[in-house]
Amino acid sequence: MTPGGQFSQEVRDQVFWREEGACVLCGSGQSPNWQHRKARGSGGTRKVMTAANGLLLCHLCHMAVEASPADARVLGYRVDQYADPAVVPVWRARFGSWALLTVGGLAVFAEWPDEGVVCTEVEARTVAERLTNRAGTARFVP
Repeated sequence: MTPGGQFSQEVRDQVFWREEGACVLCGSGQSPNWQHRKARGSGGTRKVMTAANGLLLCHLCHMAVEASPADARVLGYRVDQYADPAVVPVWRARFGSWALLTVGGLAVFAEWPDEGVVCTEVEARTVAERLTNRAGTARFVP
């Protein structure tokens, strides 16, 4: 395990490859930040960090996600303390779809209402738009 609940270089490479080096929310390739879906303070420091727990966000979207925990949970960008990130779907806004993230660094298509998806694509797009507007990154969304 990497000290302090950090992602290993191998996991960082898996997440970077999965997201094609761009923010999962707005699509920007500028100022990449690593988002722990399960917060380090919620048990994330005692477990091995896998690619299922990681997202790539630009700096502005990362700040918006951290400032909006309720919206972040709706989109799967944050998961509860006892949840397994590998079974909580993520809204991949720049791809316009829900996905389950694997521990090995892949994204597997997930559908609403199956596989734990909590809202429709229309609702997810609305929440994502609210976050990107808050971040000032809406111009990057495809």
